[in-house]
Amino acid sequence: MLSLTPFVASAESPAAGSTVSSLPAWWSAPGRAGWTPDAVQSGGMPWTFAGITAGAWRIEDPFAPAAVHFGGLPEAQAPIAWYDTVRVSIGEGGAWTGFGAGVVTADAGMRPPSTKQPRAVFTLANGDGGVERNGILLSRGDERSWLRVGTSTGRRGGIADMGPGADHLWGFDAGARRGDHVFTARFAQRGLGESQRSSEAGLGESGRGANGSFAWDWRREGWAQGVKVSRAYDQRTSFVLGGGSTFSVRDSWTNSAEWTAEHARGGRTLDTRVAWSESHARRATNRVAGASDWDHTAWAAVRARQPVLGGQGEVALGGGWDGAMSRKAERWQLSPSAAWRRGERVRWRAFGERALTPIWTDLDAASGQRSFMQDVWVGGIEAGAGTHGRTWEAGVSAGSVGGRALAARYPVRDVAMRIGWLADSKRYGFALAQASGTWGWRALGGDARGYAMVRDESTEQPSVDPAYGGVVGATAAFKLFTGDLAVRLRADAAWVGERWTEALVPGFEDRALPGYATFGVGARVGVGDVTMLFRLDGLENERHPLPWLDQGASPDLVLARDSGRRFRFEMSWPLLN
Repeated sequence: MLSLTPFVASAESPAAGSTVSSLPAWWSAPGRAGWTPDAVQSGGMPWTFAGITAGAWRIEDPFAPAAVHFGGLPEAQAPIAWYDTVRVSIGEGGAWTGFGAGVVTADAGMRPPSTKQPRAVFTLANGDGGVERNGILLSRGDERSWLRVGTSTGRRGGIADMGPGADHLWGFDAGARRGDHVFTARFAQRGLGESQRSSEAGLGESGRGANGSFAWDWRREGWAQGVKVSRAYDQRTSFVLGGGSTFSVRDSWTNSAEWTAEHARGGRTLDTRVAWSESHARRATNRVAGASDWDHTAWAAVRARQPVLGGQGEVALGGGWDGAMSRKAERWQLSPSAAWRRGERVRWRAFGERALTPIWTDLDAASGQRSFMQDVWVGGIEAGAGTHGRTWEAGVSAGSVGGRALAARYPVRDVAMRIGWLADSKRYGFALAQASGTWGWRALGGDARGYAMVRDESTEQPSVDPAYGGVVGATAAFKLFTGDLAVRLRADAAWVGERWTEALVPGFEDRALPGYATFGVGARVGVGDVTMLFRLDGLENERHPLPWLDQGASPDLVLARDSGRRFRFEMSWPLLN
């Protein structure tokens, strides 16, 4: 049964252009509800939120979109420094998006160039463990035609109980406007490598993939419509390190198309969307063909927006068909959603929706698990107020999940995919609370955020995610050399709550891991347009245990541990001409 508790929930968003890290690294930081360990150094852990894995997060990235869960190569993401705007919201878009909608959506926006002057954003990061990351985004054009080209590469040496790893992303976004018509073409290519520390039992993976799209949009006097076609392909290979012969290859691809129409008049908007997709996934282990799965989906939705009670209201209804579901009753689905927001200085938002995630591939044949539909009912209310100096955000959200898809929390993602998904036999209920605030006085400042969650227990998987956590920080800012050098110092402490192990190995009894505090200091230095960050985390210099086993310690069953104390340097440099 769902237990409702008067906690508070907030859709806090990162500042666009603020860091070289990616959005998954931001929401996975200590003290956040999506926490995963060492997310800055390694992105192989699945994305989570409130105990949900599949369909937990969805990134709306106009430059380099990627799949949102174990399909695709979501580990390779663009840095936040590339974006002009970032907005994170809970419980919106499920009816409009249809199958694969996320409970939480991160909208990352990039405005088309407005002048013909070339612009660029250069990013760089390095740190302990051989961590290196470099990227550059170039753009040129105006409202009639534009081109953006970007590339980001990262690598690391051995760190903690993980071996070397790397990823890369490059792509382009080109557009042209001719009268009322806009044509857009996008392409992105990704690659990655991940490994545990090398031994006969160590595991690793490599992957590569690409996706592209072409879109046409037309707008005139309150009327608009658009068509978009896209294709994505990716391949993953997982293997045993140290010369082992066991390896597995997974290939998948997706073709999709959609049509949208909009009519706006007097502050009221009516939207329509029709979408179709076909997907295929197959796996071969040691060159022996295994499972081969197909999926075809169709979705249609309508959405209306208009002023309501002094704010902006939105209601939507979507419905569709997924042909991969083993149960006929799950193939046809409906998804309603509603949201209301009001104010700027004092902000309110209420929301409710049903988000659907089909689980049709990467299933565990040994357990007999067949394809199934995960459905999430989630709703809540948020409030916030303040300016840049003093702000606060608070609210409440709760949800109920049918067919919750359980996935192994393992840092080599293709290995977790080979283990497969498992449907929770009981409905899962949660009530999640988050609150955050900032305050300042002259050159001094402080901030705090935290979350707490009550949830149902599962007999199929331990509670591997913390039920509570938070961060408090203090800052001091000053300028030198007649204001040319701006310095902002920061010290903070984060708390990661108790969670359980999930070893998935016979002979190892899962256990509760105690909560712990971790401390960090940093300095952000601005010189002209250049921003540099010096950051030292894990000042307690303790390697905390993780939920998964260190395969490099075989034959002993030993829990892996995080990286402990680590240093990181970042630099971002926006360039003009």
